[in-house]
Amino acid sequence: MTCVNTTSGIVGVKRTRSGGVIRGLRGRCCPDWKRWAHKIVTIRATPPQVALGVALGSFIAFTPFIGLQTLIAALVATLVGASKKAAMLAVWISNPITMGPIFALTYHLGVVLGSPGPVSAEVSRQSLGMPHGSDVIVPVTGMGPENLVAAGWGYLLPMMLGGAVIGLLAAILSYRLTHRGVIAYQAAHASRSCIRSTTT
Repeated sequence: MTCVNTTSGIVGVKRTRSGGVIRGLRGRCCPDWKRWAHKIVTIRATPPQVALGVALGSFIAFTPFIGLQTLIAALVATLVGASKKAAMLAVWISNPITMGPIFALTYHLGVVLGSPGPVSAEVSRQSLGMPHGSDVIVPVTGMGPENLVAAGWGYLLPMMLGGAVIGLLAAILSYRLTHRGVIAYQAAHASRSCIRSTTT
C-alpha cells in the first residue's frame, strides 16, 4: 500500500453525527447537509464517477419533474457510467424545504429569458380538436380541460428553461467541488489506513 504524506495539506472529512435531519427553531426540520456531503464523498467509486453523478443530480434537481427526478437521475447516471448513488443523493437539493424557492426562481428566470407565461399562452383551434381548416390562434381563457393543459404548459415551459440554465451552472460548480472533495477524502482515508497498518 502506498502511503500519502499527511503533511501535504490534505484535510480529512470529519465524521458527523447520525441522523438524517437536525431540528431547527420552532420544531422545523431541515436536511443535515454535513451528513449528506459525507455520504457523497464516501461513495466507493472514482472521483470522476462521483462528481459526474452529483453534477447530473444537481442539474435534474432544478427540473420541474416532481416525483420523477430521482428515477431520471438514476437512469441517466447508469447510461453515462456515473455514480448512481451520487446522482440520487444530489437530487435532494430539491426537497420539501427548497422546492418552492427553486420552482419560483426557475419560473421567473424562464419568463425573463423569453418563455411565455400562462397568461400569454395561446393554442390553435386545430390543436383543440376544432374543425379542420380553422387553424386560428385564440387566447386561452376559461377553465376547460384544453385550456388548463395549455395553462399548465405556460408554467412548465418557463420552469424548464430557467431550470436548464440554473441546473447547468449548478452541475458545473458541483462537479468541481465534488471532484476535489472526493480526492481529498480518499487521500486522507488512504493515509489513515496506512498509518494504522504501520502501527499494528
